[in-house]
Amino acid sequence: MDYRYGHGYALLRGYPEIDDDAPGDSPLRVMDVVFAGASRLSCWKDVGALHLREASGDELADLVARMGRLRAGQRVFLLHDDSLEDYIVSYGVQWAEFDLPGGAQSPLVSEDLEYRRIHQPVNGETFSA
Repeated sequence: MDYRYGHGYALLRGYPEIDDDAPGDSPLRVMDVVFAGASRLSCWKDVGALHLREASGDELADLVARMGRLRAGQRVFLLHDDSLEDYIVSYGVQWAEFDLPGGAQSPLVSEDLEYRRIHQPVNGETFSA
């Protein structure tokens, strides 16, 4: 979790299986998932396989009963199919794949226009919900 433009966000990064034969400076294909305006996070550091969906109906009512009401426009994103324990409260989510050097900042959260221009999403596709 971090802040930019005065708003919090949460970044989840999916890493590929490491190829031991790849040169050390080879970029990795990563999946970055950014939750805009994140205000509450409930999950382990290692999320594992991500099955992202928005809580609705009884699930949302159960979660609101636990944590209190949501601010206008906030949504609850569940991270796993079978659990209400792993979630992020935010205003929206955006995701894309990138080829980046290990440990590089996500272009989805960078304030550097040149960095974002250089590190475009794979196939030019960024998704959001």
